[in-house]
Amino acid sequence: MSRRLIAGLIAAGVGGAVGFLLWPLFPALEIVDGGGRVAFCAPVQPGEEFVISFVHSVNRRPVYDTVRVEADHLVIAKSRFDAFGAGMPDASTQDGKLTVAEDGWLEWTVNRPTPEITVRVGRVADHAVHY
Repeated sequence: MSRRLIAGLIAAGVGGAVGFLLWPLFPALEIVDGGGRVAFCAPVQPGEEFVISFVHSVNRRPVYDTVRVEADHLVIAKSRFDAFGAGMPDASTQDGKLTVAEDGWLEWTVNRPTPEITVRVGRVADHAVHY
């Protein structure tokens, strides 16, 4: 299933109020706007992935961040981008591995656990969640 959602300010996390009320029935992915209102909520299973895409603010190129759902948190799995820009990795480090995919895109694999992801939406970024 693929859905595209765009919100002014979104925070994606596993659980939240709805997830807490229904836990342990199922974990939920929530997108919450800056006022704390739930803009989107869907059941998820550990191991499922979704993508947050945006346009890089400096080099104006697309970036795709893959996020994996775990039982009680999220994992930022990897980022895909086709050009370097400010704040983008340019080599492998102890924090992650940079590789070139078969299609020529760069992949930064980090597998960084996090309880939630906060996205501050700018005018150029065109943020979207692909679920």
